Amino acid sequence: MANAKMIASRADGKSSFDDAVNYITEDAKGDSHYLHNIDDKDFSASEMTASATLSTLCNDPVEHMAISWPEGEEPTDDQCFEAGRMMLKAVRCEDHQAVMAVHRNTDNVHIHVVFNRVHHIEGKAQDMGFYKREMSKCCREIEIRQGWSHTDAENALYIVGIDENGNKIPIKNPDRDGNEPLTKKAVRDGAGANKFETQTGNQSFKGYVLEELQEPFYKALEHDAAKTWDDVHRVAAKRGVTLQARGGGMVLVDSNSPDDFHMKASELGKWSSRGKFEKKLGPFQAPSDKVISQAQQASLRYDPNRSADKFRADDSALSKNNDGTKSLTKRELRAAERAQKREVMNSQFSTEKKDHYKHLKIEKKAEWDTQRSIEKMRWNALLERRRDTLKEALPKTPRGEKQLLRGKHALETAMLKDHLYRVRDQEREELKNYYADSRFPSKRDWLKQQIELGTDHAETAKSALNGMKHQKSRDRLKDLNSTASLKPIDTLDVDTKYKFGEHRQAEKESVFKDLEANYDNKSKVISYKRADENVFVDQGMKIKMESLDDRDVEAAFLISKEKFRKLQITGSVEYRKKIAQLAVKHNVDIGNPEMQPYMEKLKKKKAVLMQRNKRYDKIRSETEQMKSETDRSLRDDSKDNSSDEELKKIEHQQNRDRGYDLER
Repeated sequence: MANAKMIASRADGKSSFDDAVNYITEDAKGDSHYLHNIDDKDFSASEMTASATLSTLCNDPVEHMAISWPEGEEPTDDQCFEAGRMMLKAVRCEDHQAVMAVHRNTDNVHIHVVFNRVHHIEGKAQDMGFYKREMSKCCREIEIRQGWSHTDAENALYIVGIDENGNKIPIKNPDRDGNEPLTKKAVRDGAGANKFETQTGNQSFKGYVLEELQEPFYKALEHDAAKTWDDVHRVAAKRGVTLQARGGGMVLVDSNSPDDFHMKASELGKWSSRGKFEKKLGPFQAPSDKVISQAQQASLRYDPNRSADKFRADDSALSKNNDGTKSLTKRELRAAERAQKREVMNSQFSTEKKDHYKHLKIEKKAEWDTQRSIEKMRWNALLERRRDTLKEALPKTPRGEKQLLRGKHALETAMLKDHLYRVRDQEREELKNYYADSRFPSKRDWLKQQIELGTDHAETAKSALNGMKHQKSRDRLKDLNSTASLKPIDTLDVDTKYKFGEHRQAEKESVFKDLEANYDNKSKVISYKRADENVFVDQGMKIKMESLDDRDVEAAFLISKEKFRKLQITGSVEYRKKIAQLAVKHNVDIGNPEMQPYMEKLKKKKAVLMQRNKRYDKIRSETEQMKSETDRSLRDDSKDNSSDEELKKIEHQQNRDRGYDLER
C-alpha cells in the first residue's frame, strides 16, 4: 500500500531549491539519489533555480512531495524511483527537472521528490491544480504495478477494483464520491453551489432562491411592490424562506433548516444589499412570529433532492410571465443584445489572433530551418575549401617550410571562421527582429480596423472602443494616489541591468583587427604584431606568447585551435585560466589534466548563464512591447480626446442650425 502527499511550501514565500535538495540528500537520511533531467547532483539546485527564472508568473516554483510504504514493505531503490517518475507524470511534470532521494531512516521506507514547476526548456510553469485525486489514483497504479498491498481506507479517493477482463484497475471509492462535503456547505456560496449541482444533478439552495425569490425581491425594491419590511418578509415566507440580519448584511435561510441552508441576500444582485433595502424601507425589522410560522408551513419550499436542470436560474434581475417564460425590460434587452454581439466579435478576434500566430509559427520555423541550412552549407564549404587548399599546397612545399605553411593556413582559416560567425549573428538578429515586429494587432487596433473596413462588427467595435476609453478614465481616477505609474517602464534600462556574458556585446571588435603577421622564411617562424609590438610568435610546433592581453591571447588561441589537433598549455596560472575560459567558450578540449576541474566548473556556470540569458531576452522583449503599447495607448487617448471635442462642436453647430441654443 503506497501513500503520497504534497509537502506545503514555506508560509513566508521563501522556499528554495537549495534548502529542499539539501534536506532530502543529507548523508544521514538519503541512502540513494536519482536525477531527472539534471546532469550533476552538486549543481542540481542551481540548475533548477536558473530554470525557474524563465517564468515571470511563477512566484514559488519549488514543489516537494513524498511517497511512503507501510511497515513491512521494503521496495528497492529502482522501485522507489519508478514510483517517483509515475507520480511526476500524474501531476503532469514528467518532463520537468527533479531530484529524488530514498530515505530508510524510519519504520516506513519513503522517497522524497523535489521538482521544478517551471519547465527547463519551454519556461512555462505547470498549474498544479487539484492534484489529490491524481496522486491517489497513481498510488493505486503503483501498488498494482509493483505488487504491494492495497488500501481499504474509507477516506481514500481511489481504491483497487477489477475490470470486466479480470484485471486490477484504480476506481473511484464508492464510499467517498467527493460529494458529501458539499451537501451543506455548497448551498451557502456561489462556487460551491454550482459544483454541488454539477456533481449531484440536484438543485442547490442558492439555485432555488435565485429561481423563486430574485424576481419578487427585485419588484419589491425597484418597482415599489413592497411598502414595509412585513411585505418583504411575507414574500419570502410564501416560499419557505426567512430573511434575517447578520452582521452588517442580510441572509436568506431555509425556515426549517436554517443552519444547513442559507446564503447572502446580496448574491441575488447588487440591488439586494441591506443598504439598498434600508434606504427604501427604513431600518431593518425582523419578521414576526406569525410570518415565521407561515414560512415553516409554506407549501412551496426548498427540496435538496429536486432536479437542478429545469430550475437553474440566471444571476440577473429577471421577471416571469404568466405562462412561465422569462422576459426582460427594454434596457436589459438592449444590454443582452450588445453583450451577444460583443461575444461574437470577441470570438472572431480570438480566432483571428490564434490563426495568425499558428501560421506565423509555421513560417518562422521554415525560415529558421532555411537559415540554419544556409549556415551549415557555408560552414561545410569553408572547411572543404580550406582542406583542399592545404592538401594541394603541402606536396609542393619544401620540408622545412611546411610548418610555416600550416601557420599561414591556420591564420587564414581562423579569420574566415570569425567572419562567418559575425555574418551568422547579424543575419540571426535581423530575422529575430523581423518576427518580433510581426505581432497581431492589439485589441484597440483590431477594433479600429473593423471600423475602417466597415465590417459587420463596425458598430459593435465603436461601442467597445468607447467603453475602453471610459474604463481607462475610471482606472486613472482610481489609481490617482497609487504608486503604480508608467515611469518604471520608461526608465527600465535592461541593457545595463542584465548583462550576463561577453557574447551579448554585439559591437565587440574582431580579435584579428590591427593584427599583423610577418613571415620569416629564414627562421621559419611567424611573428604577430599589434601596434608595432610583438604579441606572440608561431614557432611551428608551438605558439609562444609575449603579451597576456585578452585580445592577443584569444587570437593566438583561435589560430592554435585550427593548427593543432589537441592543445597542451604551459605557463602561469593566470594564463591557463584565460585559456580555460576560452576553451569553454569555444567548446575546445584541453589536454592538461590539472585544468579539467576548473573547466568543469566553468561549463556549469556557462549553462546557468545561458538560462539567465533566455530570461534576459524575455524581459527585454516584454519591456519593449509594454513601452510600445503604452506609447500607442497614450497617442490613441489624445486622438480620442481631440475627436470628442470635434464631435461636440459639430453637434453643437447642428443643434444651432435646428434652432436650439444650447448655451441659452
